[in-house]
Amino acid sequence: RMLGAASCNRKYIGIDPLTVPSLNNLKNELHLDGVELIQSGSEDYTPSENSIDLAFSSPPYYDLEIYSKDQSQAYNSGEDHFYTNYWAKTLANIKFGLKPGKILALNVKNPKRMLDMAIGVFGNPFEEVTINLPISHFNKKKVSSNSEKIYIFQNSRKEK
Repeated sequence: RMLGAASCNRKYIGIDPLTVPSLNNLKNELHLDGVELIQSGSEDYTPSENSIDLAFSSPPYYDLEIYSKDQSQAYNSGEDHFYTNYWAKTLANIKFGLKPGKILALNVKNPKRMLDMAIGVFGNPFEEVTINLPISHFNKKKVSSNSEKIYIFQNSRKEK
């Protein structure tokens, strides 16, 4: 995502509790301007109000993707905490930072509870885009039909 935004001369804010040091190295080696990397969880980072044109979230699927045993990982405190703390606060931060009328693209494979919560904050998605992947990033085996959806929401919040 960082490289894609930089290649389009767009400002990019990346938020992650673990990977920022290695991403900073890449950013510096490639002299990427307009990239801000925040070493934090998305539930803890509140952007400036009405400051973002596009938010893209590809959140972990509770405990389906285990990135590390680090305590900063959202699943470490249990499933209820994952949804009521991590995901609810992440959605609130996105809503606060998005400019009115701008877009949240949400990439989730097994979306029921996460999607329902996003609908509760943003309303129904106005578009769903299916992306077909050649391999499953969960098990690295080739599968004949592996796809994920990106749900596109528009921030209906009015300007103050």
